[in-house]
Amino acid sequence: MSVREYNFPWRGTVTKIHGNENVISFITKHDEGLATPLYSIDLVKREFTEIELPSAAVVLDFEADYFVACKDKNLYRVKSGKLESIYKTKEDIIALDSSSDEICILTENSVILITPQGKLVETVEIEDKTVSFALNKEHQWLAIGTSTGDILAFNREENGKFQFSGKEKVHSAAVSECLFDKKELLLISTGADKKMMMTYLRGEFEIHERSSKGLDGLVTALFHGPEGNLYSAGKDATVKLWTGGFNRRAASTSKAADAVDSACWWSMGDSKVFATAYRDCISVHPLDEKGKLKSATHNIHDIEFWTNIETASVDTRIRSQAIKKLASFPDLFTIEKLATQSLYDQDTKLRLEALTSLTAKKHSEVDAQLINLLKSGDQQIHLAAFQNLLLRENLSILEIVSKALEAGQKELGLIAIEVLSSQAKSDAQALNRLLEALNDKLPAVRLTALSSLIELNSADPVQAIIYGTASKEAD
Repeated sequence: MSVREYNFPWRGTVTKIHGNENVISFITKHDEGLATPLYSIDLVKREFTEIELPSAAVVLDFEADYFVACKDKNLYRVKSGKLESIYKTKEDIIALDSSSDEICILTENSVILITPQGKLVETVEIEDKTVSFALNKEHQWLAIGTSTGDILAFNREENGKFQFSGKEKVHSAAVSECLFDKKELLLISTGADKKMMMTYLRGEFEIHERSSKGLDGLVTALFHGPEGNLYSAGKDATVKLWTGGFNRRAASTSKAADAVDSACWWSMGDSKVFATAYRDCISVHPLDEKGKLKSATHNIHDIEFWTNIETASVDTRIRSQAIKKLASFPDLFTIEKLATQSLYDQDTKLRLEALTSLTAKKHSEVDAQLINLLKSGDQQIHLAAFQNLLLRENLSILEIVSKALEAGQKELGLIAIEVLSSQAKSDAQALNRLLEALNDKLPAVRLTALSSLIELNSADPVQAIIYGTASKEAD
């Protein structure tokens, strides 16, 4: 079966992904900490949708509805493409479980249980710094993984409120993922120590290592699969299938294209499929009858692939739409790509459109890109870049003019001399730079600089002659 290659403008590292029938939805972490949307892709209709989020997303969970937690400490329900804040915490939200009639929220020092409508049910205070958590299927036992490798257990079997049950050091480093066995009161956990452990929680903890000689990398996803199997995926660029019992070796290992940032499985029609998210692509694989990954059927590439294809189109309308889409997000990638399009698009109008979009951004990198555009062979581009640098006022006029003269463009150089001459009337540094322009490599710029000096010294023609003889050039 051939692989369907999709290109959509999603940005960032996928931190959580969910599948539901033909649609996969996911959130990402942006390199610059910017808010990215909740993304959804219909694999059959080939449709891409975005739901804007008010701040960076940190957690995504799905049951009947999607729930997404953001850096603004709000938990949102997503329904019919709209966001509804149902609860706000005092601390950052770390993890979320919406699989029962209560929503369980993990923060750095507490577990909060609320109703789906946002009414507080219970708060469990935790003294340790939490990293991960899990609830058993009856939601009577709660396990907390800490930053130091401890597992804390709580249960509410007796009075309906979670009571502390025990604590043991299970890992030698932070507990990255934890999950209850479906049949027994057994917690499966992975940590930054690259081990998978099993811990019986009732009474005195009984701890066993599950991963033989350990894992080859940090586990980023741990969840139950079909037929009672368990999947782990992680930075070792593998997806491991674990069967039940104390078998300490994975039943199968599938190689991923890169380090896995997030993963999930779901039913798509009559088939069971598995998605791996890594670096700049999401791959979708069918599962065979034993639960092992088959070859990918879909590869969904990110904004970089999308940009390279859209901006290379022979259709100016598609390239224009790509510029508008890029301009809707204020990150470094956008700045660099708009600058590239300002230099290399085949159409002058689109080069100017890209430049206009670039100069509208407040990103700190814009000035550096505009300075680079002073070297453009397109006169409209380098003159527009110069004028916009003057308007932005982030650099001194002397710095901007110096960069313009260094670019070696005749018309740009002449305009730069005009600006410099105006400054030189009251600025000694500008006057010195005007003197330096007498040695510019372009004759027209040298002569214009001399004319400006003569005009500035019209009351002292001798001084003007002295300036002229200071040039190293023969003319």
